[in-house]
Parts: sequence; C-alpha cells; structure tokens
Amino acid sequence: MREAVEKRSAGISELFREPFELMYTIVENDYYNYKHEQDVNGLFVDSADIDYARYFLNIKKTDSGYEKADDVGVIAFMPSPMSRTSVMEKAREDYHSNIEYVFIAAPVSDEGGFAYLSPGHGLAINKESPNVDWGVRFMDFLFQPENSELFASEFHTIPNTKNAVSYIRKLFDVPDNRISELGQVTFGYDFYKPITTTLRDISKGNNPKYMQTAEDGSVSLYPLDYYMNQLEESLKSDEQQQ
Repeated sequence: MREAVEKRSAGISELFREPFELMYTIVENDYYNYKHEQDVNGLFVDSADIDYARYFLNIKKTDSGYEKADDVGVIAFMPSPMSRTSVMEKAREDYHSNIEYVFIAAPVSDEGGFAYLSPGHGLAINKESPNVDWGVRFMDFLFQPENSELFASEFHTIPNTKNAVSYIRKLFDVPDNRISELGQVTFGYDFYKPITTTLRDISKGNNPKYMQTAEDGSVSLYPLDYYMNQLEESLKSDEQQQ
C-alpha cells in the first residue's frame, strides 16, 4: 500500500475516503460551519495566540478592553499545538476564567490517540554573524539533554532528546506502537499538499460561496465524490510535477 501511495498509483485517493467522508459528514450536518462562526459569533477572525485563547475562554471585546462573558464558553474543542499553553494559562489567569481544558494527542481512535513526532521549530545561526562561534556554543549548551528538557517543559513542547518517545508516552498515555518517529509515516510535504488542500475545501463546503447552484437558484453541498475526484486529480498532477 505504501508503494502504491509513493508511486501515486491510480485510485489511491480511495485510501483516504473514510476520513474524508467523516469530515464531509461533519460539514454536511453543520457541526462545523466556519463561515457562520465568523459572521455571526465573530470567532476566529484574528489569528494571534492571545486571540485564540480569548475565543476559547469566551473573553469578549468591549469598549474598555476585554471581559469574561462566562465560565462556559461556546467552543467544544480547538486544535492547537501545546506551545500555546503558556498563553492560554496566562489568559485564563488574567480574566479569572474557570473554563478547564486539556490537550490530547490527535488523531484519536476508540483505543486512544496517536502521536507523530515531527520537528515543530528550528534554530539557525546567521553565517554572516560575527558571533558564529558563540552561537554554536550556545546551541551546544541548549541541546544538552537537561537543558533541552527544561526548555521543553517551560515552552510546553517535546524535548529534542533520545527520551522524547518516553516523554510523549508519559504525557499523553500513548503506547509505543502509537508513536511514530520522523520518517516512519511521512511521504514528504509535496504529497501532503493535495490531501490538505482537499480537506480544506471540504471544510468550506457549507459556505454558500463554495456550494453548487441548481437551475432554480437553490444551493447545496457538492457530493463527496466531487472532492474525491478532486483529490485523485491533484495526486496525479503532483506526480507529474515531480
């Protein structure tokens, strides 16, 4: 199966039908409607970390600043990297919010979550810097196991150490066979572009702007196969460009 995906064999889009169908069903039943939330509730129109924190904690903008609306909120879940934790915690404290939340590994299954270990941040030294040697020494210091683990703890991310898998296992209670290290399941970013583009288009499917219009003027979602065909064609195009 992996070889078929690598070669972009005809029909491999069907391998992704199940998760795409789930996303389509969510949109079709209006469980997810980003346009409504933006236009009616004014949610997620700004994208800074503090904005996400306020949206989640139901902190509303007022004439004098921001105030807590309640301790319930209207957002059931919010995909977010752990590194946003510090901002979330500070906003919760600043506005005296009693809303509780937890980060979990995603995607999930009936038996629990899956974790994919992949670089999230990079550090570099400008080769034109007059302090290259100092920069190298600093990186050597930062990536000492004890310092990397301390940094990861404060920044709420995964340490760059050989114990990273153990760290994830303990943090999320994920068994080893559900933790993939870099390179075990990846096909390269070029492969993922058709996947993410099609999923994004499905997520916008209940926005009238992206719906099909009948002769009588009524609008409706495009069928799932419309998106599956789009994925198939995108994968073919991706292969031809390589």
